[in-house]
Amino acid sequence: MSLYSKLEALSGSTACDRCKKHKKGCDKSLPSCSRCSKFSVKCLYSSKAGTARLVLERQTQSHCVSAPTIFWGSLRADDQVANKTSRLLDTISRRTGHIDAFCDIYFSTFHVSLPIINEDDFYSQLRRRAFTSHFSVLLLSIILIAHLSSKTVVGGGKPEELLRTLKSVYSVLQSAGKVSLELVQAGLLIASYEHCQALSQDAWLSIGSCARMGNILSLHQALRYTKQTEELPCAGLETRKCVWWAIIVLERVIATEYKYDGLHFASPAPALDDILPKFPHSNEIYYVSDDLVLPDMADEGEHALFEREFTKMGRFGSTIQATYVSSLVSIHVTSSHESNVSREAEARKLDIALQSFFPTLIPPPGKAVDLYCGPFGLLINAAFALHTYELASAEEAGRPGAVSRAILSLQSLSRLVIYAIQSSAIEAPFDYDAVAFWAHSICVRAALVHIKYGIHDDEWEPGLQVLKAYLRSFEPRYKIYGM
Repeated sequence: MSLYSKLEALSGSTACDRCKKHKKGCDKSLPSCSRCSKFSVKCLYSSKAGTARLVLERQTQSHCVSAPTIFWGSLRADDQVANKTSRLLDTISRRTGHIDAFCDIYFSTFHVSLPIINEDDFYSQLRRRAFTSHFSVLLLSIILIAHLSSKTVVGGGKPEELLRTLKSVYSVLQSAGKVSLELVQAGLLIASYEHCQALSQDAWLSIGSCARMGNILSLHQALRYTKQTEELPCAGLETRKCVWWAIIVLERVIATEYKYDGLHFASPAPALDDILPKFPHSNEIYYVSDDLVLPDMADEGEHALFEREFTKMGRFGSTIQATYVSSLVSIHVTSSHESNVSREAEARKLDIALQSFFPTLIPPPGKAVDLYCGPFGLLINAAFALHTYELASAEEAGRPGAVSRAILSLQSLSRLVIYAIQSSAIEAPFDYDAVAFWAHSICVRAALVHIKYGIHDDEWEPGLQVLKAYLRSFEPRYKIYGM
C-alpha cells in the first residue's frame, strides 16, 4: 500500500480543518483539498491524518538534505568541528586561492538585505585567523550563501555537499549544548539557503532552532533597549537586535512557502513598540509604528495617506515594517469573517495600508542611496495573497462586483512588477545580486497572474517574455524561482 493510499485512508473519514471550521463540503483531496487550493491557503488535516501528512512530506521530499551525521569518538565537540572545518576551509582555499573573495561577495550582496554580521568585527577576526569552531561554521555558512550570487568564485565546491557537511558540524555543536551569537548567525544563513532551494521543511526547522538559541541568548531583549544598560551589558547591542529581527522576518518569509500549517511560530510577531535597527551612520531611534499607516487609519482619508515621504528607517527597518503589515494580511486570509461585507471592508483597509507604503520606498530623484526591493517584494507578495483570497471569496459568495475588483487589482500588481523590471533594465543595469532573495518570488506570482488574468492585447506577450527572462536568470541558483 503506497504512502498516499495510507494517507487517503486516514483522511477519508474527516474533512480538512478549514472546511470543517467553515462548515463547507470538503472533497478530502491530497495533499490539499480543492477548496483550500482555490483560496490559496494551506490545507491541514488534524489528528492521525495530520501526523501522516507530515510523514508524507518528509518521505516525498527526495531533494531534501539527509539528517546530519553525528560524530562519535573521544574528541570534544569543539575539537571535532575544528578539525573537520579546518580541513574543509584549507581545501576551499587551495582551490580558489583565498577565502576572502567569498566574504566580499557576501557583504556586497546578501548582507545588504539582512545585516546580521558586524562587518568590521568579522574581518578583524578573519585577518587574525582566530578561527574558533563557531567562527569556522559561520565562515562556511557565508561561503554557502555566496554560491547564490552570480559573482561566486569558481572552485568553491558543490553547494549541496557543503550544505551536508555544514549541517553535520552544526548539529554537533548544538548536540553539545554550544550556543553563541555566531552559531545563530550561521543558522540564519543556512535557513536562507535552504529556503532559496525550496527545502521548506529544512528551512523551517533551521529557523526554529535559531529562535530557540536566540531566546537562550536573550536576543529578544535587544528590541526594548536603545543603548547598553546594566540589564543588557553585552557588547554589540545593535548586532544582536538585527539578528533577532532577522529571525522574526525569515521565519515569516519561510512560512509563506511551507505547506504544513500545523506548527506555530517560534518567534513573536513584530510589535508596534519594538525598536527598529539603526539606519547606517545615524543615531536616530525609530519604532515599528513610526510613519506607518495602519488599516484602522484608512478612514482618515485616502488622499492624505498617499502623500508620503521617502522612508527614514533604512532598508532593513522598512523590511521589518513590511513584515508587520504582511502579518496583518495573513491574519485576514486565515481568519473567519462575520459577513462578506465586513470582509470586503477589512480588505479595502488593508489594501490602502499596503498602497500607502509603496511611495515611501521610492527615493527622490538623484538620491537613490540604497535598494528597497526587499520590503517592496514583501508588500507585493502580501498584496497578491490578499487579492487572490478576496477573488476566491467573492467567487464563492457570488458577488460579481467584488470579483471584478479583485481581478483588476491582480492585473495591476502584475503590470507593476513587469514595469519595475523593464524600467530597471532600460534606465540602469539591474543588480540582481543586490535584490533581497525573498523579493524575487514576486515575479513568479506576477507570471501566474499575467497568464491567467492578463488582458491579451499587444503588451501581453512582451510582458510575459520579460517575466520569463527574469525567472530564467535565477533558475540555476534559486530553485524556488525556477517555475
